[in-house]
This record gives sequence, structure tokens and C-alpha cells, in this order.
Amino acid sequence: MNRMQKNLANHYRRLFASAAVSITYARGGQAMSLEAVQGQTPVHVEDSDGQLVRSKRSDWIIRAADLILGDENITPMVSDTIRVDVNKQTATYEVQRIAGEDCYYECDDLGTYLRIHTRQVNTDNEA
Repeated sequence: MNRMQKNLANHYRRLFASAAVSITYARGGQAMSLEAVQGQTPVHVEDSDGQLVRSKRSDWIIRAADLILGDENITPMVSDTIRVDVNKQTATYEVQRIAGEDCYYECDDLGTYLRIHTRQVNTDNEA
């Protein structure tokens, strides 16, 4: 690991120590709990009238090694879900592609952390 990779790894360790929350990651009938840091990605798309529409999508940064369903390390797929409890509510996010790109990308050269693109699809008051 070179110096830049070490510095980036230290950055992500500090980020997780200060900002990580517990989430539930699900695919089909399987689910698991892990820690993630919420972020945002600005999205710019054209509507049917050719007008530029700007919005923000929620992203989740996770440790790639923590993403295990069954006994298998997986990568995010469109339609997987992330649930998080905040202020006695459960918010559900669906993994989605953004502007023709994949639904996630590696945050570092080693693929240690993944940034997953999502859209909030509902909020339940039953957390």
C-alpha cells in the first residue's frame, strides 16, 4: 500500500468512526446489518421538454468486505434495498443507477469502500 492509499484508508476509518450508522441491506429474501455513511450525489437530467432538472440522490458508503449475503461477498445490484432507522422512522432506499452509470463505484484503488447510489422510496413510522 502506497502513501496515498494509506492516507485514504485513514480518512475512511475516521469517517466511519464519526459518521457511520447501522443499516439493513437486503436482496430478495436475504438481509444483513452493517455500518454505512450517508452522502449525496447531485443528479442532472433532462425532462421531456428538454429542461435540465437538478436533484440529489442519497448515497451510502460501505466497506466492500462487509457486504455479505448468505455466505457470499456480493456487489450492489439495482433494486437491492437499504433500510435505516432515524428518529423513530424507518426509511427505505432502493439501489439505482444514476444517469446511465452503474449503481455503485469503488471509492479507492483497492476497492475497500463502495459508494452505492440510491433513491428513497418510503418512510415508515414503526422503527
